[in-house]
Amino acid sequence: MKLGIIGAKSIIDILIKVIREETIDIDIVSVETDVITETPKKTRILEKQVDAILFTGVYNYYFTLAHLKKASIPWSFLPHNRISAMQALLQASINFHSDLKHISLDTYDPQIIREALQTVGINDAKIYTATIDPNAENLNEKLFHAHSKRYQQNNEVICLTSHQVCHELLTKAGIPCLRIYPAREIIKEQIYYLQLQHLNVSEKQGNYAVVAIHYNYIFDNEKDPAVRDWEKLRYQHEIREYVYTIAHKLQAAVFSDDIVPLFIVTSKNMLNNVFLKQQDHIKLLQFGQQLQRFRVCLGIGLGNSMLEAKAHSTMALNHAFKDIDVRAYIARDSSENVAPAVTTELLEKTPLKVMAEHCGFTVATLQKLNNALEKIGNPITAEQLAEEMHMNVRSINRILVKLEDAGCVNVVAKQGHGRGRPTRVLKIII
Repeated sequence: MKLGIIGAKSIIDILIKVIREETIDIDIVSVETDVITETPKKTRILEKQVDAILFTGVYNYYFTLAHLKKASIPWSFLPHNRISAMQALLQASINFHSDLKHISLDTYDPQIIREALQTVGINDAKIYTATIDPNAENLNEKLFHAHSKRYQQNNEVICLTSHQVCHELLTKAGIPCLRIYPAREIIKEQIYYLQLQHLNVSEKQGNYAVVAIHYNYIFDNEKDPAVRDWEKLRYQHEIREYVYTIAHKLQAAVFSDDIVPLFIVTSKNMLNNVFLKQQDHIKLLQFGQQLQRFRVCLGIGLGNSMLEAKAHSTMALNHAFKDIDVRAYIARDSSENVAPAVTTELLEKTPLKVMAEHCGFTVATLQKLNNALEKIGNPITAEQLAEEMHMNVRSINRILVKLEDAGCVNVVAKQGHGRGRPTRVLKIII
């Protein structure tokens, strides 16, 4: 997808940085402008060059929509949000040693700022807002004068703005001011949304593919609730990161609903020639089943529209739930002709074998380690492990280093015994 970005240079630079760091597979055409009245004309020109447009702010989006009435391609914008507000407030507290009790705003939503303040226990802050039409001419100069007046009345005021030119004017005048920048999570969310919209409006009738991904896990054997919660979050994060990696390769969008944790939306061509041909569905099943008590199921659906493909993927997922051995099914139409998407032979690699290959062990070594953990418990020390496995501590430590590199070891405590290094108590997950 070719994405157009229009707005302030400072925000465009952040967007491009996030896209590059997250390896989101899109081409970028950027148009820099700080003058809101120029945006509609530049947007109409940009629409002819790209597949979707992302506006850097709320007001340049709505100003353009009001003037052009209708978009010819998908549009979106970076919304006001509590994460961005929280980042700005914390930075203000540090940079200006502020108690955050007096905040001057311009066009940012005051309710979001108030909620962010309440999150950090500040319930009595005074928030001053500038009553200026966002579509007014010389907007930045008027916002500057409004902030400046508030600061002259009370020098404890911290000014927050989402306008680059206003921020530059305030900084030049020596008035404490911070620019509210969009959070990384919001940027990724809007880009994936535009990818989804682009796929939905493209002329790909009969060419939609949706992969429904459901995962579950049991951590009830862990008695420490803090460790159990950490394990759950870690597993969820790993699965989601792996799914996003696959989505990038498929040039696909990712979303979720109240029932199914994750959906990948792509084309039939990408599904057949990349996802299935390169056996990404098998790798995803194996990656998700890191332990025997973890389970990942896939439902793959094709359709003439995105909604139809999603419905078929859900139908296929229901079949996958019922099959203990084959956990991936594909539905090509709305009939009951739902077929397995993988054979049991291709799933022969057990989770232990996948982990052994990843860490550079033999399956026998990893099985021996797993047996030791089941016998004497977990968490454990290297010395206890060495005794149970009939190995020296140095060899055990070499194994633990590889497991740590793979993210399978968590230090939960340290035990001191007088002189010397304290003994680490380890939680090992294989």
